[in-house]
Amino acid sequence: MAIGSLSSLGLGSKVLNYDVIDKLKDADEKALIAPLDKKMEQNVEKQKALVEIKTLLSALKG
Repeated sequence: MAIGSLSSLGLGSKVLNYDVIDKLKDADEKALIAPLDKKMEQNVEKQKALVEIKTLLSALKG
C-alpha cells in the first residue's frame, strides 16, 4: 500500500511528505526532461528548415 510505504519513509516525522516529493519531482523534471524537450524542439525546427530547403531546390530543378 502506498500510504504505508510513505509513512515508513518518514511521513509521520514530516521529513518526507507530498510537498517534498512534488518539489523533488519538479527538480528532476527541470534537470532531466526540460533539456530533452528543448533539444526535440530544436530538432523539429531544423527539420522544418530542411524541408523548406528541399522544396526550394526541387523548385529550382523543375
